Amino acid sequence: MKPVDSSGGRGVAKVTEPEQLFPAVRDALSYSRKKKVIVEEHIDMAGPQIHGDGFVVDGRLVFMFLGDHHFEGLNNVVPVATSWPSRVSGYILSKLTQEIDRCILESGLKFGPINIEARIDRQQNIYIIELAPRGGGHSSSALTKLGSGVDLPLALLKYLEGQKVYIEKSKSECVAYYLIHSKTDGIFLGITIKPGIKKHITSLYMKVVKGDKVHKYKNMRDALGVIHLSFDEQNTMENMIEQIHNYLFVDIKQQP
Repeated sequence: MKPVDSSGGRGVAKVTEPEQLFPAVRDALSYSRKKKVIVEEHIDMAGPQIHGDGFVVDGRLVFMFLGDHHFEGLNNVVPVATSWPSRVSGYILSKLTQEIDRCILESGLKFGPINIEARIDRQQNIYIIELAPRGGGHSSSALTKLGSGVDLPLALLKYLEGQKVYIEKSKSECVAYYLIHSKTDGIFLGITIKPGIKKHITSLYMKVVKGDKVHKYKNMRDALGVIHLSFDEQNTMENMIEQIHNYLFVDIKQQP
């Protein structure tokens, strides 16, 4: 269940029982400006959900930098992190590139950044969850530049100025973002970051300060901040993201 005109996981819910349907509809409608929702069949994935940015020039896809979403049991519908590059096979990425390029041609989009989310099922069918004419959130363009060497905002500005845009990936490094969040409602007291992860941090931005009231993570609006990370090796990155609660602690005072 989703609103037709929202983002960041706002109003998105997985419905598995009949009694969950109407609360999910009400929640989705509360985030929709048009007061419309969309109901989709849930896609069981074979592998990670793919996420990242691309760029379109003269109606064709000329660049993609794709990673993998990470979820937690707290909310297995809305991701808490993305790590680049993706772990999916080159064959799947090639199929996905073809499908995205086809969608761009059908849509008539001529230039600019695109934000991509996709799932692959067990039969290796590709389902595009989102293809939006914008860059990704959480300052992901900075991670795209750090990980691939491509500056997408600069490419957009050059294109708008009438300059020729040549986009070429110059490197492939392991980068990630993680959304700092709370598992409960309460008062934010601070965060503790262990030394094991500090050397990987490239930036840290907090939306809240000590004493602010915060909410249990339901969608990306509830994120308390975002941390950008860089790694020399992909397995190290994946392990640290999956076990990040061993390295980063959020201190919340629960209210009665």
